Amino acid sequence: MSLPIPTHVRYELLRPAQAVARRQECPVAYLPAGTLEWHGEHNPLGLDAVKAHRLCCVLADRLGGLAMPPLWYGDNRDDICEIVFGPQRIASVEKDHSPLIAEKMGLPAGTFQAGGVRNGVRDSWEFFSELVERTLYQMRTLGFEATVVLTGHYPEHGPAQAAADRFAAYGQMKTLVVMEHSLLLEQGYQGDHAAKWETSLMLALSDGLVDLGALSDDRGEPNLGVLGVDPRGTASAEYGLEAIEALVKAVRAKVGQLLAGTP
Repeated sequence: MSLPIPTHVRYELLRPAQAVARRQECPVAYLPAGTLEWHGEHNPLGLDAVKAHRLCCVLADRLGGLAMPPLWYGDNRDDICEIVFGPQRIASVEKDHSPLIAEKMGLPAGTFQAGGVRNGVRDSWEFFSELVERTLYQMRTLGFEATVVLTGHYPEHGPAQAAADRFAAYGQMKTLVVMEHSLLLEQGYQGDHAAKWETSLMLALSDGLVDLGALSDDRGEPNLGVLGVDPRGTASAEYGLEAIEALVKAVRAKVGQLLAGTP
């Protein structure tokens, strides 16, 4: 059973009076960020942003405020699964999954690699960081007193935090940058890539987007481009819902601190 995703908190779907009413009641914006990247054969390619956006909708519904449209683009394409999923970048991975991932995508591996090199030479994460900073200015002009940036693609967290730090110098709006698991580490939750954690969240947040049957029945065969606890036999909507409840509680406390102006 997946969690219904509310639409009445989605800023882009609301008429002006509706958005103003919610903002005046709770002047908090939830800004999701993600990317387009392989997340196993069982998950959608847009998992990071879909996950972050739907979590932001749940948070806005439960805690007040508004969920903004996700930032899909502008990331460093030299830091995606199609390029880096091998022992040269991930010590726990025994063989390079990237060439086979590219094959499954129906593209030559060199296409992804060339894009990554081009991005790395030109700006790496600088463009994304600037995009987040400019978006924070936009949130301030829209009347919000605090923005929670939820980075569903974990490598985006550092660049987003750098943007928030630059923005903080102007003292116009409080900003919190988090990954969905980063507030829950003391409770034993751990982020991953398309494994138990992310797959469970997607099972809890969506109907029909996850197909665990797409994974091999051979437990001795590693899942392609999956990093973390094997989702076969461990991932469940129930686990995802449990984690979401913990996240809501943790963010509630942080948002209260933001609006009160306490660290």
